[in-house]
Amino acid sequence: MKSEIAGFVLGMTAITALLSPPAGAGPSAYRESLTRRSLANGFERASVTVLEAERGPGREVIARRLLAALDARMGRRLVAVGLKQSRPDPKILSYVGESASLEVFTDGTKFRFRGDMDNPKELERTRGVKRPADERLEALGRGFIGKALAEYVKVAPGESLTFLGTRFLRSGGADVEGRIKNKGDVQASIAIFSREIDGIPVVGPGSKVAVWFANDGEPVAFDVDWPSYKRTQATQQILSWDKLRARVQAAAIAPTGSATSTVSRFECGYVDLGVTKRAGEVQAGCSISYESRDDDAAGPGAPKWAKIEFVPAGIHVLDDPHWPVAQFIAKNGEPRSRAAIYAGRGKDPGSLEER
Repeated sequence: MKSEIAGFVLGMTAITALLSPPAGAGPSAYRESLTRRSLANGFERASVTVLEAERGPGREVIARRLLAALDARMGRRLVAVGLKQSRPDPKILSYVGESASLEVFTDGTKFRFRGDMDNPKELERTRGVKRPADERLEALGRGFIGKALAEYVKVAPGESLTFLGTRFLRSGGADVEGRIKNKGDVQASIAIFSREIDGIPVVGPGSKVAVWFANDGEPVAFDVDWPSYKRTQATQQILSWDKLRARVQAAAIAPTGSATSTVSRFECGYVDLGVTKRAGEVQAGCSISYESRDDDAAGPGAPKWAKIEFVPAGIHVLDDPHWPVAQFIAKNGEPRSRAAIYAGRGKDPGSLEER
């Protein structure tokens, strides 16, 4: 646990600091284990089967199904009464009401619903209730997914639903410079899930489900980005750890403007960039999560921020127009620097962040 990862990416801190959970989040034994294994062994597989992400039935179809289910009350505080469609958007179908909202994206494989989360009477009633423990949240989340979301979160043979940990929504505030002044009470606890396919985790924004619970265990919101995957006939050979490490060093970049940048997670698996960036084929890669504090606001209450980089792990990388690093390597071979990847593309976007 004292080994340095300076030779891994850009002179980061020791692995003991690497595994500390971000503010507002509970520790995740699963993610800590995945980071340790990925740091020690890289991808841990010599080859993988390339996947194909199947398109969903469409946002209109999923919106109709969800609105019907919510009217039938998926939970006491998950009610879609009074929702009206908002202004048209080419990617998002949105419904808004006084105490709820629903958004369904593109092909319908991603959607999010916010229920009666801010009801003053409910908040007062649960104010003194201790938030559920992580083990309880996992059980509540699995139960809700298996019952209320089973139609949308399908776990195929060879797949498994994995618990990534928890996050918390607090009622506290901050000053005009962003320093936290009052953590406040926990208003909602969020149980987050992903999946493994043939024992290989899916990393990135895709294949994620988050279920929000009030302190009394009532569900109040949920987020889903969950496509169905089909195994193709193609096999992708994986780089050795030494060569993968060299690719990460060339292609990834830590946050600038802070001397406290650390790698919080390093996870290898199938990379799904989420519904708006998901290509037809899903290939192997690694996710590198950086955390940093603003140097101009150092101290315990300083704002904390993060960015995520994705680097493909295959010997032969599949061209992906939504993933600049993969597209560059597929067309040009190994990058000598990140600058080379974005030459001629205009401004470097910085990272592909989870949204």
